[in-house]
Amino acid sequence: MRKLLCAIALATPVVVFTQAPAHSISARAKQLHDRAIVVDSHDDTTQRLIFDKAFDIGKRNPNGNIDIPRMREGGLDALFFSIWVPSEVTGPTAVKRARSIRSTPCAKRFADIPTI
Repeated sequence: MRKLLCAIALATPVVVFTQAPAHSISARAKQLHDRAIVVDSHDDTTQRLIFDKAFDIGKRNPNGNIDIPRMREGGLDALFFSIWVPSEVTGPTAVKRARSIRSTPCAKRFADIPTI
């Protein structure tokens, strides 16, 4: 039983993080997706936009999962950017850090990102 649980635990990331090629999606699933309002309710790209000066969300990036070309291709209609602090930062320090990130010029410009 223990070996089975270990095998499942090791295989799960492969299954979860592997995306199906577009041609393997059924016509019915694609039709449903195209008719739906698609919302990503938690995106951690905020810190990358703020701290990685080379990152351009408007261009396809070789690493990461979120950029405007991918949003358009995937039919994403709405996106909520999250602001987070590392789990080892707690209490008033965490609140202060989150507020400082929220008040950066980059975070304030999110409203100016073009409609996808």
